[in-house]
Amino acid sequence: MIRGDTKRARFVPAASWTVPSLLAILFPLLACVAWANIGFPADSLHIVAAIDGSDEVHISHRTATWVHESWGQPTGVRINGLQWNPQQRPVLTATNSWLLQPGLDLGGAVLHKLRGRGSVNLARDTNGLVIRFDDPENGADTYEAEVFFAQALARSKSTDTNDLELRISARIAGMDEIWFTGDQAKWTHTERGAPTDVTANGRPWDIIKHPALPLKPALLPEVLDLQRATLLVLQGQDIVHLEYRPGLLCLDFEVYHPGAALHEVMVTVPRVRQRHLVRLTTGLGEAMLNAEPRIYRLPAAAEACALLPGQRRFDARGQCLVALEPGQYQFEVQHQPAPQTWISLKTGIITISGPTNLEFNVCRVQPALSGPNQQPLALDELLVRSTRPTGALTWKAVPGSNAPPPMWLLSADQSYKVHAFGHAGTQYAAIWTELHATDFSRIALAPDQWRACSFGWAPGTPPASAKGVILQFPDGQLEIPDAEQARFLCNRRFFNVAYWLAFPGDRKAVFQPRGYVLPDTGACGIQLGGPLHPVASAATLQDESLKPPGALRLWWEITLADAQDYLLDPSASRIAWAPALTTLNGHPAKIAPLVSEDLQRLGNLKDTLQASASWCLDLTQRAALHPETFVRRQTAHFYTDVPSYHDWNTRAYLAKAERELTFIIRDRGYPHAPDLRLFIAWWFNSGGVGGGTGFTLPVSGYLDCRDWFSHPWALAHEMMHGLGYGHTHEIDRLDRAVQERMALFQWQIADRPEYVPDLISTESRTDRKISGQKN
Repeated sequence: MIRGDTKRARFVPAASWTVPSLLAILFPLLACVAWANIGFPADSLHIVAAIDGSDEVHISHRTATWVHESWGQPTGVRINGLQWNPQQRPVLTATNSWLLQPGLDLGGAVLHKLRGRGSVNLARDTNGLVIRFDDPENGADTYEAEVFFAQALARSKSTDTNDLELRISARIAGMDEIWFTGDQAKWTHTERGAPTDVTANGRPWDIIKHPALPLKPALLPEVLDLQRATLLVLQGQDIVHLEYRPGLLCLDFEVYHPGAALHEVMVTVPRVRQRHLVRLTTGLGEAMLNAEPRIYRLPAAAEACALLPGQRRFDARGQCLVALEPGQYQFEVQHQPAPQTWISLKTGIITISGPTNLEFNVCRVQPALSGPNQQPLALDELLVRSTRPTGALTWKAVPGSNAPPPMWLLSADQSYKVHAFGHAGTQYAAIWTELHATDFSRIALAPDQWRACSFGWAPGTPPASAKGVILQFPDGQLEIPDAEQARFLCNRRFFNVAYWLAFPGDRKAVFQPRGYVLPDTGACGIQLGGPLHPVASAATLQDESLKPPGALRLWWEITLADAQDYLLDPSASRIAWAPALTTLNGHPAKIAPLVSEDLQRLGNLKDTLQASASWCLDLTQRAALHPETFVRRQTAHFYTDVPSYHDWNTRAYLAKAERELTFIIRDRGYPHAPDLRLFIAWWFNSGGVGGGTGFTLPVSGYLDCRDWFSHPWALAHEMMHGLGYGHTHEIDRLDRAVQERMALFQWQIADRPEYVPDLISTESRTDRKISGQKN
């Protein structure tokens, strides 16, 4: 529940584990690590400061210069343990005139933020490093950051080779979390009975008096590898899970059975051991200044565990140094140094087994798009995909500009997934394909990959002066302003189609999108428009802002639908739309608060209310009708009550609910009940609530659901309340996992132009197939 827990939650237990105790206690608990003044010249930096606003630290080999930009002055500043008052002494110079080791290459800097509620960012200028602190909230907060250097990391030989191993034993009777960050493990009890008999590595741990347990060694990101932390459950029940997030770990215990259960686990965080110096070079000089290399360690089960933590930047020489453990990696840079220069560099999978010089083999290409018969098309948009499952770098032409496409700097030995939009006269094209870098100068498809369609308006469409369509794809959209004369070429089968009609006097009617599937072969015509007819609906829904408690609010709408069931979007249109709701005697209908007497007087809404609207397209018109009541729509596991004419919203929303349920089940690791049925109710509140056999969400979220791909706000969270989850760490973890999978699904579909959805039947009034799909 997002708004507050007022509903019951039924909990479903996970499997239990019982493993013989195999591991001994390996080290005693030690006192908290104290940050020592390591002196200067240094080969790493540790900065602590209370920040109230925005501040920058400019660092060269010889000096650190503090630049205060906004709000309160920084206080409590320490650099490598040395007290520093930037107000009195804005430039810090070491006594021996060297702040950093003279031979240290600043191109190997990597920054880690250890604490602070705002951002800490690393940048480069021609003189050295720039560390920027931005605190967004009132008052000050303490920030802590470390800067390591690749050369020092690669040559360091730690005398301590032990991993961090922590064996926790406790009787758990509710919900508990242990957060591992920095130099401590902090116990947080969140729900039901407090834990007892808590020990850490065999020693008693009084989590009431001392919830923070000192860690030795500390969880420094260049010392211990949090991404590869493991959990061994020796004894436990229900949910025991170790989650990695950048910079920290969370050990989660959730016990749903009555009473307390003994839990014993071993958390192991491996030490970062041998590292090799890797020099990334591009030959591009200052064009690479401040570009961020992204380094992925392979294989990794989760995306968060693939991307190496820390911020790195290329210097003005076009170089960056990194220190990496032996293993397999992939490197990527996506950067825009100038308006007409875009950089997308990447490698294949590289095995690092020793010091390595890695040259991005750069080629310069000015992209160009061609149609089915090699017809040149003006390039309007180019998207170049990341090496990873999500993300891209996108360039868009300035509307009305005749400027040529920018220069793209690519890795000559690599292939790229792209989408390209373009046009020539009334011919528009959108393609998704994979190209070798050298093929960007002629982006094209094989003749048999093209599909073609035109747009036609049915007889009875209002006489517009212009007609346009908006085509919506998983990774972008394309508007065709003169669609009646246009021909659209693409290799994608499924997309959304919206349209608009323009009229004299700057009037414009915009119609909401609906999904469309092109035939597998051949050309087709997409039929739009036709005579407009009014549709209306009304229902009484809960609104907790009303008084007295329990009062309801009347939801109602009136809009226009065409012959293809496209719905007018009044909020996006400019047609002098003026809706009204009255009783049968012509008096304005009471909207809220509706108490029991009001509800009795209203009775059946379709018999006692009349919705009307006036509007002006080519001429002023008016319509009135009785609003229909909501109707029941259902899928395999969900059902809801909605306006019957919002067919596409219903299909898209319930399809997402089924998809997210699949993701939840996959991530939690055990199935739902075979007869699971959850009711989705709607209200006016901005939050959501769930529990028992259903959940309630804002009606606006349903009405705004007009695409097939994106994650509806709070859907998975409230769904999990219906599956029995309370407000625990596990529901937050699963919710994040679902949102990540939804984003992954959207990018996967973008890379698959042949995708056709399995359109879920919602038992609609006509049970029609989606436009263009064969029966």
